[in-house]
Amino acid sequence: MIISGLEYRNNIPFKDVYFNAIVRDGKGKKMSKTLGNSPDPLDIMAKYGTDALRFTMVYLAPLGNDVLFDEEKTESEEIL
Repeated sequence: MIISGLEYRNNIPFKDVYFNAIVRDGKGKKMSKTLGNSPDPLDIMAKYGTDALRFTMVYLAPLGNDVLFDEEKTESEEIL
């Protein structure tokens, strides 16, 4: 996108780039609906609350690494 922006508009379209981690299940497999290993986030939010899910994802996301998500970590008191 940067090269295209410079070529066609003489402008860089953005200055910051963020990399997202891949969310994997507790066993390290990439979460996927087709594999059936991804929980419905709406069910988790209904059970624990939206803020608890957000906090869990941020807490489990080390810089540059994938997130190993397990629903049990959402209810864990060890985090606090």
